Amino acid sequence: MKIATPGDEQQISDLAAAGLDASQIGRVLGLNITSVRSVLVAQAQRRTQTIQELLHVDFGKPLELSGDDWMITSDWHVPETDWRLVERMCSIARRNLVKQLVIGGDFFSQSQFSSFANLVPPVSWAQERDAARELLRHMLDVFENIWIVMGNHDRRLVKWADATLDEKDVFGMVITSNRVHVNKFAYCTLETSAGKWRVTHPMNYRQARGQTPALLADKLRMNVIAGHEHHTAMTYSPSGEYVAISIGGLYDAGKIAYVQLTDQLRPAMTPGFVMLRGGYPYLFGDKITNWEAWGA
Repeated sequence: MKIATPGDEQQISDLAAAGLDASQIGRVLGLNITSVRSVLVAQAQRRTQTIQELLHVDFGKPLELSGDDWMITSDWHVPETDWRLVERMCSIARRNLVKQLVIGGDFFSQSQFSSFANLVPPVSWAQERDAARELLRHMLDVFENIWIVMGNHDRRLVKWADATLDEKDVFGMVITSNRVHVNKFAYCTLETSAGKWRVTHPMNYRQARGQTPALLADKLRMNVIAGHEHHTAMTYSPSGEYVAISIGGLYDAGKIAYVQLTDQLRPAMTPGFVMLRGGYPYLFGDKITNWEAWGA
């Protein structure tokens, strides 16, 4: 019997689909059975590869950064930003020669695109966009690079547009500098000589200050700096192996409507930021920082 060739593959495939095995196909087509089996194996391998390609979902990769000196911020909530605290952060960065800025989510407020009803009319997107542009330009006068991950507020416009826009579109409306690096993930990692850090904007909220990053630290097996909760706290993870920090944020609670208009039992918001110097953390905020001693 003759050996199956590429020209026989379609007939072999059709007969296999009809339920014939290799022996039966060989007899029907007058082909060597071993060569028929080889064709069927090759077809199955190609089919498996095709299925794997069709099932593949690619979200890209989070930022994986390295270095020892970083200024870590989050929750700017432009235009509800605390300019006084921003200036203090920049002053400390200059004095300590820290040239890398991380914005750990919620740079924007984007109340115009919120799925929640607003308590007061939000500022226009044009005003928020322009304020964000001026802030980032000012940051580029202080820092060599700005690294940005997405928070839930930053994603409001993306969701409003049903993902026809992405993070590059959102920040591209504000600034196009190649020193501003935006990533769709809500976290990044910093590899330092003193250990690995995860800067994250988690989904979770807990009233106990520092608990969310502490639990995440043991889960992720690394030090964690977390935004989103508007708390400031520094503690150890339950295992005692990792440092966990709630970063607070650079928001101004006096500009946030639901904070000012309604009584609530949530812990008071406490703005703040973190500097990594030599890979070791320094948490800054009112009542925990002697600003004068830091020259801020």
